[in-house]
Amino acid sequence: MTRRPVATTRAHPFGPSAGPALFTVNPSVPIHDALELASNMLRCVHELVITISDGDTNGQEIFAVQYLTEMAKALVEAAAEGVWDEERAQ
Repeated sequence: MTRRPVATTRAHPFGPSAGPALFTVNPSVPIHDALELASNMLRCVHELVITISDGDTNGQEIFAVQYLTEMAKALVEAAAEGVWDEERAQ
């Protein structure tokens, strides 16, 4: 049986700045690793949103929500680009 190659992420810049993006998802990361990390980040976002909605915050948590969702989105997009590249190559 022939094993299919593991799909990997593509480089995906993110992070607003006046110039180039501040951060980049590294290329060649196995997609399952990228999606697992994105899922963990979104679980943290979920818990933070519950905490914020309860009013038990000092106001800084909303920035964590913003940054975590931006990072999770970049991971998912880098993974999707890797899958699309694999499909086009077949």
